[in-house]
Parts: sequence; structure tokens; C-alpha cells
Amino acid sequence: QQKNYFQYQKNTVAHNNLLVIDPADLDGPKKLSLSADPGGTDARSTRTFSAPSSFNDVVFVDKNPTANWADIIKFESHPDYAYLMGDAEEAYGNRLSQYDRNLVFLREKNDEAYLIIFDRVVATNAAFKKKWLLHTVSEPILNGKIIGTEVPGHIETYDGDMMISENYEKTSKLHAKFLLPLNQRVRRVSGEIIHTQGTVSLDYGSNKVVGTGTNFTTDMVKHYFHIDKDKTSNVPSGYDGYYDWYEIASVEDATHLTLKSNYTHTSTLNGLYTINQGYQFWVDGTNPKNVFVNGAARATATEAATGKVWQHMGQGRIELMPPDGNKTDYFLVAMYVSDINSSMPGNVQRLESLSGDEMYGVLISNKVVMFGKTGLPINGFDFDVVHVGEVNFLITDLVPAQSYVVSKNTNMLSTITASGQGTIYFKDTPGLSGSTYRIQKQ
Repeated sequence: QQKNYFQYQKNTVAHNNLLVIDPADLDGPKKLSLSADPGGTDARSTRTFSAPSSFNDVVFVDKNPTANWADIIKFESHPDYAYLMGDAEEAYGNRLSQYDRNLVFLREKNDEAYLIIFDRVVATNAAFKKKWLLHTVSEPILNGKIIGTEVPGHIETYDGDMMISENYEKTSKLHAKFLLPLNQRVRRVSGEIIHTQGTVSLDYGSNKVVGTGTNFTTDMVKHYFHIDKDKTSNVPSGYDGYYDWYEIASVEDATHLTLKSNYTHTSTLNGLYTINQGYQFWVDGTNPKNVFVNGAARATATEAATGKVWQHMGQGRIELMPPDGNKTDYFLVAMYVSDINSSMPGNVQRLESLSGDEMYGVLISNKVVMFGKTGLPINGFDFDVVHVGEVNFLITDLVPAQSYVVSKNTNMLSTITASGQGTIYFKDTPGLSGSTYRIQKQ
């Protein structure tokens, strides 16, 4: 567990964040125990991003002066939405000059909801490679074609723009539509837990597993093998059979597989076996690997108590990648949380100001959200929307407390004063033929 904690869980790759990879330092920055975190947040001490200097009562809430810190720049709550913008470029040392994350939570009836994420990312070097991360509890399902394969069924790159992931109880789904960057690639990194499937025998000092009533497949290569019943009196002191796992090197056929290293404990005949994860905790770099963690002991207790298959650990992530060679990239993702039978609204589309300079946005269901491209307050812009029925418009990145004239097809609709966070909110009906809206500082 400690190896996974230091080499995966504490690193940026394990979180819904951003990787900025320097091709000249593929393992950097290195974190706790000098573990590689390719492209992750910077490391200036053993306690890195957002960690306190110490854990006593006096300084617990103080910032660590040698760590990297982000700030919440804007926050606004409304009956129909919540809006937040954070600033985190300092967490990446000298690799970024701007990293703004904008979040808009759009409240919907029936416990369903939309989440819009818009990131502005400016690197200090166009050679740095960016990866936008999203982790899922089940294996993510992507649309589009596979355009690159590293491990079949586990590490693949798609040209699609849509993802679905179900919860384990199959009662709800997360939908994600990738609207930016343009010409993006989507890399899926995933694995699964395969529970007991039969019985096996394995001799001390051997790496050959023989099974009966089993169904070994080549998908198990690089996963981990464990005999659940291997708890006998002559194992080493302090050894617990639940923590004895061996990486699978190859699968010869349905009843024979080869382990990467020799089995070093007592022979077990007719032992029930488990194949555990292979790629959920994958870390790239000069020595790419899965940082294995054993969940069998916890799984056994949980399953005994609940009567359900234990699936606590996340089973995959997606990496949204822009074309290489850009200093500035934008990431715009629309998410929809629904029950298991619902689908993503069919009208989800990217919007852009007509000049192409000021704003990006999204239309989802009957809601429009617009964001400034630079993060600086916008004086005015025009944009088109096509929609039958009333639409709720949220415009961000305006001049705080400034009055703006809202017009539709050159006809003035209203004058609205921007909030202290630089937003205006209004409702209107664009129509089947569409309408051009102008937002202009008065």
C-alpha cells in the first residue's frame, strides 16, 4: 500500500488535474521517495502542493512557504448555478505562465446536473506536452476510432469527443463531451479487477501456474496473480497470504500462465485465485509501470459485510491531449450526471464569439455559458445561438459592477449590471433560425 501511496496517490497523475510534461525531463518533477510524476505539480519540499508546514494546532492552517499554492479568484452562487475560477500556474514551477480553471455547476431538476469545465493553459515553452486528466470509477467508454494502441484494451488513443462511465451499481452515469481543444486526442488508461474464476496449483520456486476450470486470457498479462487460500503455518513470520501478488508475464492457454518471478511461498493445491489490476495506476516516464496496490483484504471484508462485489478503486482515466507545439491551449468539457437510462442532451455544441478573439462557450440543453479566452475582463462581443425554446445565458469574465447592454439581432433586450465576479445572467428565446446576441459595455 505504501508504494502506491508514494508513487501514485500523492502524485498529480492520480487526480483530476493537468500534466505539463517537459520532454527534457520525462520523470520530473519527482515527489515523495523521489517517485516520478511526469508533468505533475512542482516539488520544492517533501510536502508539496497545498501541504501545511507541519501538523500541530498552531500552524496547521498556515501555508507551507516552500510549497506551491493556488488561489480561488472568483466564486458566485445563484439558485440556478454556481461559478468558480481558480488560478494554479504557480503549482507548476516555471512551466506555466497561466493556468485558470473555470467551473460552472448548472443545477437541474430530478437530482441531475451539468458541470462545465473551462481551462486556460499557457506554457512557457511550446515543446511542453499537456494532458488534461479525468478519472472514473468504472472503465470509461469512448466514441470514435482507435488511432493508437499501447496495450490492447487498456492503453489506447481515440479520435472521439465523448465519454461515458457508469457507477458500479449501474444506477447512474457520467457523460463527458470534449469540446476543446480542437483536433484533440483522447488516451484511455484503464484496467479491471477479475475475481475468483477457478482453482490453480503452483509449486514453490516455480513461475508456472496450472489451472482447472479456469479461463486465462491474454488480457491478464501485466495484471497481478494471487492465490486467495495461501495461508499456511509454514509461511515466513509476519507474512499474510493476502499480500502476496505476482505479475503475470504471459498466458500460454486457458489453463496455463507464467509469472514474472518465481513463487516463493508454500505450494497450494486447488487454491482459489484472483487476478488484480494491471493499468489503473499506470505512471508514464522513462520507466513506465503500474504502481500496484493490493485491495484483496479490504475487498474480502467488504464483500462479506455487504454481499456485493467490491469495486472501490477507480478503474480508469482519460487523458485529453491537444496537438503538440502550442504554448496556449484551451480545454472545454461539458459533463452531465444522470440516471442509468438517460443520455447526454443531443444539442451540446461549442460556441465562439464571432470575431474569434474574445470568448468560448457551450450550449447544453437549454443553457449557454460563455468564458473569456484571456481571463481579462471583456468589454463586448457578439455570438450566435440556435435553440427552440427559452435559454438561460450565463456570461462570465466581464468587468465587475459594470453595466452591459444585451441586444438580440440589433434590438436591445435589456441593460444588466455585472456582478462583483464579472457575470451577467439572463433568459431569452433564440429561435429555430437562430439569433445573434451582442453583449456590450455601456
